[in-house]
Amino acid sequence: MMGGLNSFLELLRCSLWQRPADGRHLPESLDWGKLVSRANYQAVVGVLAEAIPFLPKELWPSETISADLHRLLVSNVKMHVRMNAMLSKVYSLLRNEGIPAVLLKGQGLASLYPNSQSRQCGDIDLYIPKAFQKQILSIAQQWEGTSDFVDAEKHLSFDFNGVSVELHYETEHFYTSKVDKPYQAWTTQQLEHGRFRKMEVNGESILLPPVEFDAIYILHHLWDHFISTGIGFRQICDWCLFMRRFASQLDEEELRLRLDAFEFYPVWNLFASFAVHYMGMDWKDFPLAKEVGRNFTTKLMEIILAEGNFGRRKPRPKGYIVGKVNMYWRVTKMMRTIYPFYPREVVHYYFYFMTLGIKHFFLDWKHMK
Repeated sequence: MMGGLNSFLELLRCSLWQRPADGRHLPESLDWGKLVSRANYQAVVGVLAEAIPFLPKELWPSETISADLHRLLVSNVKMHVRMNAMLSKVYSLLRNEGIPAVLLKGQGLASLYPNSQSRQCGDIDLYIPKAFQKQILSIAQQWEGTSDFVDAEKHLSFDFNGVSVELHYETEHFYTSKVDKPYQAWTTQQLEHGRFRKMEVNGESILLPPVEFDAIYILHHLWDHFISTGIGFRQICDWCLFMRRFASQLDEEELRLRLDAFEFYPVWNLFASFAVHYMGMDWKDFPLAKEVGRNFTTKLMEIILAEGNFGRRKPRPKGYIVGKVNMYWRVTKMMRTIYPFYPREVVHYYFYFMTLGIKHFFLDWKHMK
């Protein structure tokens, strides 16, 4: 599982930081078949391909591998064009209805990459104020090309001409009411009255969250997926690029206040240490972070490599009941693995996971009747 890891990481670092490869981390020849396979599981094929010009020519992939990578990159570029068109369209439709929206993750994070089109696309996530929750379903259903609506407590999700869209009334949940209640209040303040950033997409001015919010939100979203379905290096690259760009702009006192209030220092320290140990980051990129032991970051690396992007290496089986059972065993196994390192966080999450699972089971059963 760890074979060729140094080469893989060096290629990611070359691509992210736009620097020539360090020969100390590379062998005399590269197994591009294994590198591309690993990059696929980790959802960073585009990032890997962007590293090729930074390598000595004798280490470049064969014409066959190069052609395969080119096809993947062309497909990725087309997807970005499609995503940007849909993002600007949804944003315009919401604006015309008088509904303010803030872009979460996605194309906002893609804009931080040296080549934004190298990032693998996901879906479109927009935050809208909870005051619009009751009316947004009937509004979105009027948009031509929309289908497959799921109106959940956290968000309204639907397909819009083949693109997955989620309109969030809530971003994340922390795992105890003691922490979650102040997080929800802070989210409302930040995403409805905060110091927004902006980006332009196809002529549409898109709002992005304040930097203090994203520093915590992006990492918590990553952590939430890590302990449930697994993450890939795409999520790691996202957070690293964000922190490298905005660390110097963070209000350190505000960050300290939120890390304390949300009891989030252990996760902050873990992933900051991982980024410094493996991703070519500096400690100055992570204000207030303290280094954790190598055994922590080594275990984190093993889990990321074993699971892949959102558990891609071990996909969830089809079928409602078998899928639920598979999810239960996967999370239980992950909890056992992480517990020796973060017992409090694991216990809190496990109770949250079980409570939420039971709640969703009965809600789903009600809808299926």
